[in-house]
Amino acid sequence: LIRSSMSGSSQIELIPVPPPSVKLPASPPVPATPIVEALDRAKPPFPDSVGRLLERQFDWRSSPSTVNDYLLYLPADLEAEDKRWPVILYLHGRSLRGDDLSMLRRYGLPRYLAEGRDLPFIVVAPQLPDGQSWTDVDRLAALLEEVLTQYPTDRDRVYLTGYSMGGGGVRRMAQAYAGMFAAAAPLAALTPAHSDAWTRALAGLPLRVYHGTADEAAPFMGAEAMVTALRRDGVDAELRPY
Repeated sequence: LIRSSMSGSSQIELIPVPPPSVKLPASPPVPATPIVEALDRAKPPFPDSVGRLLERQFDWRSSPSTVNDYLLYLPADLEAEDKRWPVILYLHGRSLRGDDLSMLRRYGLPRYLAEGRDLPFIVVAPQLPDGQSWTDVDRLAALLEEVLTQYPTDRDRVYLTGYSMGGGGVRRMAQAYAGMFAAAAPLAALTPAHSDAWTRALAGLPLRVYHGTADEAAPFMGAEAMVTALRRDGVDAELRPY
């Protein structure tokens, strides 16, 4: 806008003009079911990420000495309507510690899945950094809780297992967070002396102990003695020798 004064001079004044409003067509609403909400939160999008092992990070801002990287397996039928899936938390042994998730594919449950076999479970397999042990159970519980929240999981069917040093992690995790799990199964774990605290923690948690009779690193008699003591205290514990 140009205005002229009494002296004949002109002034330019800019007056903002609002843009014309544009109305976009509304998208049809998506029914807000628990399955849809869980899938919306899931990472990555479906269906390209089902039926195979995926490399994931829990919290990239955390210290490199804490559990951060993990493998995640999502069953091929994850998107089945109104279906919630059981979950397995798997803890590896001492030799697989590091910062390379491909190492986990060498043994155990991740190897089984890496070979292309199907499993009707969501599987979470974290990796310990070098020099660490499965002692930070609070962080493991937080990682597991994130997966339980993101995906259509059945919280009544969450299972805990681990091999060798991972079996020791099963013991610590079960003792601290027994309420998160439907059952626990340590494999070839070094067994410490039985304690009343261990009995109290397992009061409502079925335990299946798998142990080799010729194991020299973790003697079989230790697992046998532990299961005997737990059963004497009324715990649902069984020894499965191999």
